[in-house]
Amino acid sequence: MRLHEGARAPDAASLSAEYDLVVAADGAGSTIRTALAERFGTTVERTAPDYVWLGADRSFDSLTFLVSDTPRGPVVAHVYPYEPGRSTFLVEAAFKPTVDELSELFADRLPGARLLENQSRWSRFTQVSNAAWSHGNVVLVGDAAHTAHYSVGSGTRLALDDARALAAALRAEPSLPGALAAYETGRRPAVEHTQRIGRESADWFAGLADAGPSSPEEFLVDLVTRGGQISMGDITADADGGAPAGTVVSGR
Repeated sequence: MRLHEGARAPDAASLSAEYDLVVAADGAGSTIRTALAERFGTTVERTAPDYVWLGADRSFDSLTFLVSDTPRGPVVAHVYPYEPGRSTFLVEAAFKPTVDELSELFADRLPGARLLENQSRWSRFTQVSNAAWSHGNVVLVGDAAHTAHYSVGSGTRLALDDARALAAALRAEPSLPGALAAYETGRRPAVEHTQRIGRESADWFAGLADAGPSSPEEFLVDLVTRGGQISMGDITADADGGAPAGTVVSGR
């Protein structure tokens, strides 16, 4: 096995001719998938609102949603820790606040902490779907094959599950076409389910600007049930009565 670190990969045709199997794991903007888009039946859709990836030099305890109402509409931050003293701080809004404006909006949740930029820019989430996940000896995994909205936090897990399923199929099936077909057949239902939940979650966050006034309790219930994974029955069946993991701060 040879690892080429920092080197640009050859084009899809060259890779396919040289190797028995080409695994395209090059993200939502996959160059390999793009070169074979007609073969894969690729569809790409950008969804509103705009978002930007930032960091915070503070470690939040758990997944946290922060909502700040402004005259130009709500600003939502999806926050989660990734190492001691550091958190991801993803912000979405119908307009594009500066980092200084965001620091002011969320100052009460960032006492003494800074928002951190790393080539951060405002963009829109890209929903990627493919009618087929393989063509010849080229197979897609992770975001190259499918994306799920960041608000359900499933991208890395889906990619790792893809890799495990592909490896298992390659071990179990005697032929490469059979293995690639088994991989897709086994993984597609779970992926499409997660994409549906992600789309519903994205639509819920995008609709906050048009939502009417609500109590903190009503807002929390709407948030927790937004994708359909958790129902009111699940909530009322919780004998402990504890709130789901994470924190919601809302100006509503």
